[in-house]
Amino acid sequence: MTGPQIHPRDLRVSDAERAHALQLLERATGRGYIDIGEFSDRSRRAMEARTRADLNLLLLDLPGLQLSGRPYDPASTLPEPTPSAAAAPRSPGDVLQLRGYGSRQFTGNWTVPSLITVEGMGAGTKLDFTQAHLTTPHVTIDFRSNLGGTTHLRVPPGTAVRYEGLDLRGAAVHNNVPSAGFHGPPPLSLSLVGVKRYGAIHIRQPRTGGLKKIVTDLVDGWR
Repeated sequence: MTGPQIHPRDLRVSDAERAHALQLLERATGRGYIDIGEFSDRSRRAMEARTRADLNLLLLDLPGLQLSGRPYDPASTLPEPTPSAAAAPRSPGDVLQLRGYGSRQFTGNWTVPSLITVEGMGAGTKLDFTQAHLTTPHVTIDFRSNLGGTTHLRVPPGTAVRYEGLDLRGAAVHNNVPSAGFHGPPPLSLSLVGVKRYGAIHIRQPRTGGLKKIVTDLVDGWR
C-alpha cells in the first residue's frame, strides 16, 4: 500500500504517551516552571491531545524537556516508574485496579481484594469497607499516577491505618480513625502506599452517637 508519508509529529498518540506527558508536566510544576493553574490547563489539553504535535506544544517551552524537533518519545524523556513494594505479581482476583478519570465508588457488600490500585487524574474515589467482604484482613491501597481528586475511605471501628509508605506531593491525608480504644485484633489493617499528587485522602469510621442513639436510649428507658 503506497501513499504520502505521514510526518512523525502527525502520528496519533496513545494513552500511555498522554500519561507520560502528564508526568513531565508534574515534574515541571515541582520545579516551579509552571504554576498549578497552568498545570491544570496543560494537563487537560494533554488528555485531549490527538497527535504528537499536540503534546509537543505543551512541553517545548519547558527547560530540560525540549524535543528539538524530533518525534515525541516519552521513553527517552522519562524513566519508567519504579514499582512499589505492593506491586509484586499477584493473581487477577487479588487486585482491584481503579483507572480512568471519572468518579468511582464501592459500597455495601462488595468483595475486597488484598491490593487496590488508585489511578487516573482528577478522579474521585469512595471505598466503604464497613459492610464489605474482606478476603484478607490486610489490604494495601497503592496510589499510582493519581493526580488530583479526593479519595474517601470508610473503615470499620478498630481499623489500623498506616501510611508511612505514602509519598504526598501537594496532597493531604485527613485520618479521623482513633489509634487506640479498641480491644482485640483490628478487623482491618489498611496500608496506603505509592504517590498521591495533589488532592486529599479522607479516612473515617462510621459515626456513632448523635440523634439516632439519643432516641434509641430514650426508647429503651421507657421499656
